[in-house]
Amino acid sequence: MMVLLALQITASGAQFPELAVRELAALQSGVTAAAWLAVHPGDAVTSFRRDSVRRGAGDDRWCARASRVDRLPDGTQTVRYAYFYPPEAPVSLALPAAESPTLIREQCLLGTIWLEAPTPDSASGSAVAGRTRDALSQRHGPVTPSPDAWFGRTPTDSQRRALSRLAGAEALSLGLHFFGAAAWRVPGRWQADPAVVVSAYDAGFGAPAARRVLAFAYLPIAGVASFRGSADRTETLEHHAAVLVEQAARLSGLDRVRTDRLTQLLAAAESAFTGRHPASPRAIDSSAVVALADWLSSARRLAPRERAAALLAADQVAGSHAMAYVRAQRQDSGRLALERLGAVYAYDQLGASYNYTHNWLDEALRLDRDGPVETLATVALLRVGFNETGMCGGGSEAFRQVIATGERLLGGRLDTATAAEVHRLVGDAYADIVALATGDGAGYADSTVYLAEAPAARRSAIDHYRKALALDHVSPEAREPWLEAWRLLAGLPPTTTHFFCVYD
Repeated sequence: MMVLLALQITASGAQFPELAVRELAALQSGVTAAAWLAVHPGDAVTSFRRDSVRRGAGDDRWCARASRVDRLPDGTQTVRYAYFYPPEAPVSLALPAAESPTLIREQCLLGTIWLEAPTPDSASGSAVAGRTRDALSQRHGPVTPSPDAWFGRTPTDSQRRALSRLAGAEALSLGLHFFGAAAWRVPGRWQADPAVVVSAYDAGFGAPAARRVLAFAYLPIAGVASFRGSADRTETLEHHAAVLVEQAARLSGLDRVRTDRLTQLLAAAESAFTGRHPASPRAIDSSAVVALADWLSSARRLAPRERAAALLAADQVAGSHAMAYVRAQRQDSGRLALERLGAVYAYDQLGASYNYTHNWLDEALRLDRDGPVETLATVALLRVGFNETGMCGGGSEAFRQVIATGERLLGGRLDTATAAEVHRLVGDAYADIVALATGDGAGYADSTVYLAEAPAARRSAIDHYRKALALDHVSPEAREPWLEAWRLLAGLPPTTTHFFCVYD
């Protein structure tokens, strides 16, 4: 049984470095919010709200925060925050039986301890940060960069020289990829398995009121400074594209040699995109143009349904994230070649690039109304929130179209895997309404507009997530909806929006 050590620390007689070492020592795995509060009864407790998010590490996933204010001997005020996060999903992906706010105290687990103190100027802040780094080094050993400081890539010497000239280069080289870390000076990082410990002076980008000394530690459950979620979503979309190419190609009836050529090109583009293989983007893009030209030429003689399937397969190759990356390395040459094959592009002013508009998918829909190709193409549209242009083509409230179209699809006959995915997507769309009602609109949405429909949307999202998990609790894609459903059951907002879109 986990026993929480009661480290009741006061700032009396302790300087910031000593206080940091002691406070961060309280970080232990498996500590519930209730257990923490039992030995820290004076802490102020806040359940997650968007207006409670602070500039700092991992502030968007927590479910509860316990805080305490103390003073150093010189009168400087220190603040300690203990952040608690939803539990890990069980293997069965079973959800709590009913909605209950008690889930937060009973199941949310300690994941981060954050300590900070304001500092009057850079000189004193850097000095305190240096002493804090020395104190933490005495406890945890030498400063250690993150093993994934460069996101799985090894920078060249010229890239290292260029990076060294950036603001916050020292923090960057340690793998401290936190919001605002470019303003961190005298940083330290230690691997105290399973925890990571960090300290720094935050210069606050020149804003005197934002200057502070930081010391914090976090466990894997916090997901702090992790881009895994975003990477997982991109990988999921790429996987879906590859599967859809196979499914559509099979429905087209075109020969296996041509089908294999398309799937192999998509796999090569994905390897180049992720850096797993040093393939030449130019060679991949040139081969893609040749393969697509042959594929589309062969498709012209097919019957409408088979031609629709062939167009959908071509669309998923041309419109994948990986192929867009490959094509960007050739600037306009690859795009112009695909335009000659019939692909339509739109200029993206914000990205200063041309985006494929998925016109081949639209044509596939027209050719196979109420057929199997239409179902495949519609699911592809649901996945991207009908944003075919990459410029909010589905509108800012695309979640409403996802709900209407997804629930229409669910009223028909779908195979188990497709039904599970559509339930997940519709659950995400309903969750968007809850998120927007709780302020997750990045300043582009009025939360009051969504307040009245949020309770019903929360129930609908939970219902769709439960149905999705009943159909599929083994695929990697099932774990993220479990987290969103758990948060909704605990009375919390989702971690993000999925289909709310702003082009600005």
